[in-house]
Amino acid sequence: MENQNQVTPVVTEQPTGNENTPATNESPETPTAPQETGAGQQSDVKQPERTFSRDEVTRILKRRIDRYQKSVFTKYGVKDASEFDSLFQKAKGYDDIVKSKDELAEKVAFLENNINPERYDDVRTYFKGKGLPFTEEGLKTALESHPEWLKQAPESAKPSKPTTTIRSVGTEPRSPSAKDEKEIAKKLFGDDLFD
Repeated sequence: MENQNQVTPVVTEQPTGNENTPATNESPETPTAPQETGAGQQSDVKQPERTFSRDEVTRILKRRIDRYQKSVFTKYGVKDASEFDSLFQKAKGYDDIVKSKDELAEKVAFLENNINPERYDDVRTYFKGKGLPFTEEGLKTALESHPEWLKQAPESAKPSKPTTTIRSVGTEPRSPSAKDEKEIAKKLFGDDLFD
């Protein structure tokens, strides 16, 4: 019988500062715990709920939006929305520059490593499928196992047979004669030695 005389406490939520919970002075009043009316009977006593007008809701939302914007501007080191927009545009431009730089580095690597233009997509798919970043060193390593990516010389440029030079006997260049040797020595060492 001890339980009938005890009042169970009612726990109410306190605002945590989240955007979804209203501030303490802006929230509707919560009902209070039931009151004992003697002889173990309880009656529900409710306080009237607080309603907000459209203007009050607008003011509350405007204050919250202003607080949020201020925190964002502070976070990114800007004063207002126009500075934030210019910062955003610079970041977008930076991303475009980095993307074009990566594309150009890829094209240079393809050209320097003599990759067949018809195989560019195969090379890209290989690196993307393996989850590897595209680098020139990685490309050189992959070429060891994928020589089919290289440009092939046209058939007309390939020699059909190995070319060798064969001289027939007796047609070798003749060695210089003694007279020619003397002339060469005179030019090299001067005329004084041979007079």
